[in-house]
Amino acid sequence: TVGLAVGVAFLADAAIMIAQSSIDALFFARYGADKLPVLYVVVGVAMFATTVGVARLLARFGRERTFVVILVAICLTALAARAALEAPADWVYGVLWVIQSVAEFTGVLAIWGLAGLISDTRQAKRFFPLIAAGGVVGLVGGGLATGPLAGALGSENLLLVWAGLIGGAAVLAWRLVLRA
Repeated sequence: TVGLAVGVAFLADAAIMIAQSSIDALFFARYGADKLPVLYVVVGVAMFATTVGVARLLARFGRERTFVVILVAICLTALAARAALEAPADWVYGVLWVIQSVAEFTGVLAIWGLAGLISDTRQAKRFFPLIAAGGVVGLVGGGLATGPLAGALGSENLLLVWAGLIGGAAVLAWRLVLRA
């Protein structure tokens, strides 16, 4: 059970790192840093709306389903974002930057929400460092893999890697929920 939670943290954090690196590169190359002040405000509003949405999901579906649904939603959003990059519109990169920021927030929420499902307070002292270590290894691995993957696939196609990794995390999360 703990191994599944470590796997979720590893895959989700690797996905976060690859997504953040590729989307930042695309954003700065094609949209521009001068748009960041406005986008930080947009991210703040989006985070508020996302928090309200997650609270509603938790109330309606419970923790187990909600945390899996968050990961699936991020996967589907990454696929839709990759498709949107085919549009000849520069504003897509700004929207993508906001989406990635919100996805990072909700992905971390899902990782630690799932971790909370499998342990009580006493167990958390032992399990949480292992889960966090899985996440750290995922961040480092994702960071190291980003350059070679970008060279081989292109920055735009790293969104497909993001979707694949977060989709894998969703599968592991579902298995974890079935065991918990």
